[in-house]
Amino acid sequence: MNLLTSRLSLREYVGSDVHPTHQWRCDPRYLEHAPSDGYEISHSEELIERFIGWQSTSPRRRWQLAIERRDTVELIGSGGVRTKGETDTADIGHELDPRHWGNGFATEAMSRLVTFAFEEASLRLLTARAVCRNERSLRVLERLGFERAEMIPTGVIPDGTVWPDRYEYHLHG
Repeated sequence: MNLLTSRLSLREYVGSDVHPTHQWRCDPRYLEHAPSDGYEISHSEELIERFIGWQSTSPRRRWQLAIERRDTVELIGSGGVRTKGETDTADIGHELDPRHWGNGFATEAMSRLVTFAFEEASLRLLTARAVCRNERSLRVLERLGFERAEMIPTGVIPDGTVWPDRYEYHLHG
């Protein structure tokens, strides 16, 4: 799968994406808005391995794609649509290398993922979460028409990760 925008390619992950992904996941600017799990390369390896595994499931219900600049062929982020079981509802989200913040890449990538989710994956409802203090991500969601649904207080999710206060947003197709 390869989803294109004017400046980006959202493509399937490959094994060689581990190191560039790990690099931004260790950036202190990135870690301000994410649990501090990015320091171990093994965590990035496990993530990429999981994303690659999703590529061969049938029917496919999860898409996590590498965000690559078309002009430089540089991996600059990750974006995904992950359905909730057999429903027509999915979580959507993105991560972007802090060196590329402020250029509209997150909005461009998320816009393409929203189009994919509604038009190609036939989903009806998208949910997205962003850390309350991550104003950039909140603006991306609002620009795309997502509406704030609730605030999720700091807590531990089922995999043991501690997340700070987050907002959940919804977008209906």
